[in-house]
Amino acid sequence: MSAPRASRAPLTVRQTTAATDYDFVLKFVEAARAARFEWAASWPSHAILSEIRASCLFVAHAHSIPVGFALVRPPGHAFEITLTAVSQSVRGRGVFSSLIAKVVEDCRTNAPHESLHLEVRADNRVAILAYEACGFKLVGHRKNYYSDRVDALLFRKDFETRVDLITGA
Repeated sequence: MSAPRASRAPLTVRQTTAATDYDFVLKFVEAARAARFEWAASWPSHAILSEIRASCLFVAHAHSIPVGFALVRPPGHAFEITLTAVSQSVRGRGVFSSLIAKVVEDCRTNAPHESLHLEVRADNRVAILAYEACGFKLVGHRKNYYSDRVDALLFRKDFETRVDLITGA
């Protein structure tokens, strides 16, 4: 789960289909599972592979080192973030907010949908605060949702309304 220590380097975030980025995600989740992070227990390797294939993968790099990722399901009725993670070595340095900003920008630009959705474990206070800081609002609650009976909190970020400069609509 720890990437090599990255300084306040130029950070790049991009949507990717690179095999090396897929490997980064797989290894990251495997390390989290080995370290017994609760969120990783529900993501066995086959589920991660399946999710990568069904999703858009965004990866944050610092000094060309992958340090975070987001998996985003393309829209049915809306986009949904299914998994995000940032290496412990770069937490608190704006990687998460940069990653989410890129996800929001791409989703808002490339589809007619007006919002982005996600769910988070009710006991994951760090993630809840991070999503709220990125403008997500609590919109629902699933009681005993996870296998260990922890609730899921549902969040949504509405995209800013765009005004057509020609028509004013």
